[in-house]
Amino acid sequence: MNKPTVGIVGTGIYLPEKFMTAKEISEQTNGIWAEEAVIEKLGIVKKTLPGEDDGTQEMGVKAALDALKNTGVDPKEIDVIICVGEEWKEYPLTTSALYIQDKIGAINAWGIDVANRCCTTVSAMKMAKDMLIADDDVFTVMVVGGYRNGDFVDYTDKDMSMMYNLGAGGGAQKAKNGRSFISLYSTAWVRNPETGEKEEVSKIVPTLKPGAAVSLSRNDVDYVVTEYGIVRLRGTNIRERAKLLISIAHPKFRDELYKEAIKAGFIHEHF
Repeated sequence: MNKPTVGIVGTGIYLPEKFMTAKEISEQTNGIWAEEAVIEKLGIVKKTLPGEDDGTQEMGVKAALDALKNTGVDPKEIDVIICVGEEWKEYPLTTSALYIQDKIGAINAWGIDVANRCCTTVSAMKMAKDMLIADDDVFTVMVVGGYRNGDFVDYTDKDMSMMYNLGAGGGAQKAKNGRSFISLYSTAWVRNPETGEKEEVSKIVPTLKPGAAVSLSRNDVDYVVTEYGIVRLRGTNIRERAKLLISIAHPKFRDELYKEAIKAGFIHEHF
């Protein structure tokens, strides 16, 4: 039995421009930790510090945009956004996933926030994997978030040394599963029942004939391919679907399909 596969398509990152060095950390501890000890024992040479505009949610947005740039994925293809940003953020009562969804233009996505401390991202990746495998309507999930819990570090408290490394930044990754493709020739040759002659007809039609079998619901259709191009129908409305399908029909049938679509009310006369 073949198991469905899920993979990470790409990642994005955002790091603030400001840094704090091991020497500066040492100075903040009032001599409890020497610079050499911060480097050798804690492993910190320098760490990022958030700037004035580096809120938890905003850094998540910047990382998400970087991921989109790196992968070339249209934000409209994202189905779910799982935000792993901490609750320490600009607006405590907002759903950060939806804030990011709006900022990056992922208009077809829904989102949730996950908080599980140091295991948040790992938990979110497991959730993303399970969604992609179990839900036929989920093809692309973005796991994204920002972080600036370093704001809480008190360097004069020696018991907090395990948290001296807390910095700031944002990260994003996109996971995908398989895609659905319907490939067909734009036309077919059939025999005219009245004349008995063979004639070429369009396989892209405005409506199905009465009694025609439907083997795939509109919600399951993703990509459609003909010799005249490829279009993605998933997440589109009736008007958009009609326009897209006409664009990959045989050129000699497009005008007629356009007229039939107007007659059926699928599209307006001018689009």
